[in-house]
Amino acid sequence: MPADEDYPDAGESEWPLDDPEGPQEHDLIDEDEDETPTVPCPHCHRPVPDFADRCHHCGHWIVQTAGPSARHNLWFVAVVIAVIAAFLIWLLR
Repeated sequence: MPADEDYPDAGESEWPLDDPEGPQEHDLIDEDEDETPTVPCPHCHRPVPDFADRCHHCGHWIVQTAGPSARHNLWFVAVVIAVIAAFLIWLLR
């Protein structure tokens, strides 16, 4: 166990940076670069990592949707084609 003189007194503000057992200079820098990007959970609204599949706070699954499904788009195209066909039939009468 190190002697008491190896540790800073209460009045000293920092550890000596050349001490191999003490904190290093890069440990003392407070940078936000290492923070993981987060998104709010859709259920409990607490921040979770944006790559998470499940909220670690409430346990609900987090589903990311990319927009309307292909089935929805198929129905829209079918309705548009039916309307155009009905209009063409009406014009040819």
